[in-house]
Amino acid sequence: MESYNKEHADNPIDIQYTDADASAALIDLYNDCYDDIMNLFKPSAIWEGIVRIVPNIPQTLEIAAAAAVIGIVLGFLLALCRIKKFPVLSQFATLYISFMRGTPLLVQLFLSYYGRPAARPCAASFCRRQ
Repeated sequence: MESYNKEHADNPIDIQYTDADASAALIDLYNDCYDDIMNLFKPSAIWEGIVRIVPNIPQTLEIAAAAAVIGIVLGFLLALCRIKKFPVLSQFATLYISFMRGTPLLVQLFLSYYGRPAARPCAASFCRRQ
């Protein structure tokens, strides 16, 4: 296989490389990326990340505890509505549970993030008028 076809230099498809050229290109790529790869796994970077995370642990635990309490209370109320068969509340509880079980969590997050402001366009326009 010829190293480089000078007759067809204007057409890059006709340029042919040898195995030595390919291995040299890989070595160059490795040498260029080596520093970037080694900077990814610095122990000092891991320690800096831990130092930044530790002060926020109490806030994370507060959010988790609040979510657990709200979830337990809501689950208890929904179960109570379904067990006691309250006419409207039982149907609402069934609809809510089937929606929460049947839709992916990512869809629920999008609906809660983008859907809440869109559900109240009148309130938003009322705030702009004043």
